[in-house]
Amino acid sequence: MAPSPSLEAEDDDSSGPSETEALLNETRTPASDDPSETMTSLPSSAGRLKRDNGLPESPVEVEVVLESLTEGEDADNAQLKAQGHEAALERRFSPLAALGLGFSITNSWVGYLSNFGQNMIYGGPQSVVFGLLVATIVQWIITLGLSEVASAFPSAGGQYHFTYIVAPTPHKKFAAFTVGWMTLLGWWVITCSGVSLCAISVSGMIQFWHPSYEAERWQTYLIYLATILLTGTVPVSGDPAPLFLSPKSVPKITQATLFLSVSGFLVIFCMLLGLKKRTQPGSFITQKGLGTSGWGDGMAWMLGIGNALYAYGGTDGAIHIAEEIPRPSKNIPKAIAKVPERLPTLAIGSPQNLQRRLREPFLGKLERLETNLTMLIGFSTAFPMSLALMFGIRDINAVLDSSLPSAEIFYQITGSKGIVTFMMSWVILVYYFSLTSQWVTAGRMTWAFARDHGIPFSTFFSLVSPSRDFPVRATVLSIAFCALYGLLYLASTTAFNSIVTGAVLYLSITYAVPQGIIATRGRATALPRRAFNLGPAGYICNVLAPLLVTVLGTFICFPPQRPVSVANMNYTPVILVGLFAVILGFWGTVGRRFEGPRIDWEGLRVEGCK
Repeated sequence: MAPSPSLEAEDDDSSGPSETEALLNETRTPASDDPSETMTSLPSSAGRLKRDNGLPESPVEVEVVLESLTEGEDADNAQLKAQGHEAALERRFSPLAALGLGFSITNSWVGYLSNFGQNMIYGGPQSVVFGLLVATIVQWIITLGLSEVASAFPSAGGQYHFTYIVAPTPHKKFAAFTVGWMTLLGWWVITCSGVSLCAISVSGMIQFWHPSYEAERWQTYLIYLATILLTGTVPVSGDPAPLFLSPKSVPKITQATLFLSVSGFLVIFCMLLGLKKRTQPGSFITQKGLGTSGWGDGMAWMLGIGNALYAYGGTDGAIHIAEEIPRPSKNIPKAIAKVPERLPTLAIGSPQNLQRRLREPFLGKLERLETNLTMLIGFSTAFPMSLALMFGIRDINAVLDSSLPSAEIFYQITGSKGIVTFMMSWVILVYYFSLTSQWVTAGRMTWAFARDHGIPFSTFFSLVSPSRDFPVRATVLSIAFCALYGLLYLASTTAFNSIVTGAVLYLSITYAVPQGIIATRGRATALPRRAFNLGPAGYICNVLAPLLVTVLGTFICFPPQRPVSVANMNYTPVILVGLFAVILGFWGTVGRRFEGPRIDWEGLRVEGCK
């Protein structure tokens, strides 16, 4: 299993007391009647506030100012400013709304429903169940390390922002620019994949009821376009579409989508268990030789693990709304549960000052919470669903031959087309409403990269709409890309799917790059004090992340079947090289204007990375 994280905000790899303990030790120092001595005993962060912001030297006045910071958003905005950016978006996402956004993008159980058939080809039920289990461990290790970095440097830019901060000075711009484009392309294409799931599922259900019907590619593309329009601009059932007509409702919709997905899993899972016609023996799940890919058991296993990683695609989603998550003051005691209920009084004020010290990195803790809860809920839904499907399946070949394998396996288990229609309607609704979160994330990533001049016409796309209070132009650019990318489906479904695979792999690479740099430069040098600290176990994540991505990325580039022909060739390597050539082309043009965030190295406490 992945290493267990430590929630104490302590210095990395240190055996000394945690930040909480050190702060409590400070409070035990006898107060002096001399104001100057009192100021000397202040925590360093308070002294820095006095120096940088010109706060009064009176302890009482300092206390008043610090307590006002605790109640407002100034501390969050100051942390963002130290990372080179001014606050531009309203902090309207609650922790639950951010979790809803993160999980509605990953949505492991419905995501795995869309591609488990390929695992059946690789190794049969064994690959479906145990391939997912191994993929969970792999992705959790990668995500744990990423979430720690996000805790240290919360920013909507995410991975390219982290890379710029931790990379060696001569390579900062190129490394951040490359990671930025990998992340941007990854999110744009992943969103296209989400739209295509809606379109393919709808056309697949038509064929489920009318087997003689075979959707033309242009028909599927029209459904694809309709999905883009409905999820972005057109009211549905009398409710305003969230992205443009009612942007302030987006947090509520992400929460509703979380509920829709989890409740849908519970309903469908219980129905599968209660209505199954027969149960396969346990030996069927572990039986070898049921794959039809032509690969040996070992290779088929590795290919299955790589395919199962799709169930955890986009786990960085919550990171890209870091600048829209406030510090909910009422929930602080719950968030820092290890702090004792009775707190001693500080020399400069009340227990609220301790809350302030612990809340400085709290935005990062929220990101860690959303990211890892996304993984937890994902595994808790996808793994039981895979077991229910494999124990209930009756005809493997019929599932593989179906245009919509999830509907076919539901039908084999329940024996009722009406029930299958109900189940698949719920799945399609989850696909549909999850797109709101994907549009938000793709738009925010585009906007963040534009404000650092990472894309053409960056000044135009970095504008935040005053009336809508979100980056409308960047979001429209993401939508336009998806609409145009869908045209590729008309030419070649193979090319469409190969680029999706390549983009997902690019996104995984961006998770590993900053962690690899941190591992080589040293965690004590590259990471400041933070809310979520993996401690020495962080080296395990930071070292394993690039190794795992490299190994599995290599296997993802292998052909899915043998013997290899033009029809079943895997074009992912060609796509990876082609996309990287595009990135290099942008570096030769746009890259000259790319600045990266203007970091306050001293304020961020990462002088070693300067």
